[in-house]
Amino acid sequence: MIEPGAWGAIAVFAIALWLVARWERYRAAFVLGGAVAVIAVGWVPLPSLIPSGFGGNAGAIDWNTLGLLTGVLLFAALLGALGLFRAAAYAIARRTGDRPLALYASLVLLTAVLSAFVNAVAVMILLAAVTLEIIQRLGQNPIPLLLAEIAAANIGGTMSLVGNPPNLILGEYFGYTFIDFLQYAAVPALGALAVTLYLYSRRVDRTPREAPASAVPFRAEHPPVRSAVAVGAFAVLLVFLSVPAAIGIPVWLIGVLGGLVALAISFPVYTTRVIRSFDAEIVLFLLGLFILVGALVGTGAVSAIADGLASIGTRNLLVMGSILLWTLAVASAFIDSVPMAAVAGPLIARLSTDTGLSAKPLVFASVLGLGIGGSGTPIGSASNIVALSAARRAGVTITWPTYLKRALPYTFAALAIANLLWLFLS
Repeated sequence: MIEPGAWGAIAVFAIALWLVARWERYRAAFVLGGAVAVIAVGWVPLPSLIPSGFGGNAGAIDWNTLGLLTGVLLFAALLGALGLFRAAAYAIARRTGDRPLALYASLVLLTAVLSAFVNAVAVMILLAAVTLEIIQRLGQNPIPLLLAEIAAANIGGTMSLVGNPPNLILGEYFGYTFIDFLQYAAVPALGALAVTLYLYSRRVDRTPREAPASAVPFRAEHPPVRSAVAVGAFAVLLVFLSVPAAIGIPVWLIGVLGGLVALAISFPVYTTRVIRSFDAEIVLFLLGLFILVGALVGTGAVSAIADGLASIGTRNLLVMGSILLWTLAVASAFIDSVPMAAVAGPLIARLSTDTGLSAKPLVFASVLGLGIGGSGTPIGSASNIVALSAARRAGVTITWPTYLKRALPYTFAALAIANLLWLFLS
């Protein structure tokens, strides 16, 4: 049974989302206002906002994500100030600008592959900027390609143990390895990627256009030595992000150190430009969103979902796995997948004990739902928020109705294919 406090947290969360959807330009103010409200009434205790240790863990706020996001945003601002996004856009446009489908496929597949090994937030910060730069120069509609990249980032992160935080949480909880994820999650995720690639390709303008870059060579406007140092430092940052657990350094620290390095490289010529380009609003929006989700977790609203699933009591593995996949997919479209994964671990263990079902298929059904389902709404994952924020700064606004109309049906199609392939593997 859902307690009154849980209903209150759900109401505040729903009102904040409605306000964000209605007046998106004030989204940070709305979620921060909701966050203040849930803290004021005690649904999120103040101690839960403070990291409990060096690892950056806290009850309500994912400080690892916020630290990483801050650092990568600073690095992205540096690369943009140096003109490297524009240089990359010209290079890609020279090769594929007159073949829209080739351009679309190359960027979407690159997003998925990188997201399987590097934090998807970092991937989307860079590729969204490059994508918008290319599409604007080619005079095409950027929305289909940008939404396809968002979906590819979330699907790619589902493929491997290090692809996203929920995978690491569930993998560590049950002791599953990198090979286990490749064996049980990669194939359904690839199926979801294939259907996503096809569906969005139907929205791409296929009219060949000569890429402006082929006629006007790109001229660098930045010192080559500084640019080489920036690219090399960012490459090192990506390497560290691909193996944070193996080196024992928390993700927030990698992000913060990366941001400091970016500021150091920018000094003194580009520092002001980097700071002005830094998107602080997105960090504040995510901070408020984490606190709102923390209220849902702390008041028992999320646990009520788990209890409802456990009460079903079915002993059919395929039915229970499918229920888990779709329930967690819908939940992760609105609630951060990290707390959902934290709840899913004990839930799966409980279901396995009560019903005698094997835990492994249930774990990977959950992984698929948590990863792919995040593409369902504009706030389903940090990757979505980052990409849409980059689009808005470039003058491209994707409203909630537009996003839901175009992305939600394709998300359901990707989930259906992943569910079907999971059935064959289980």
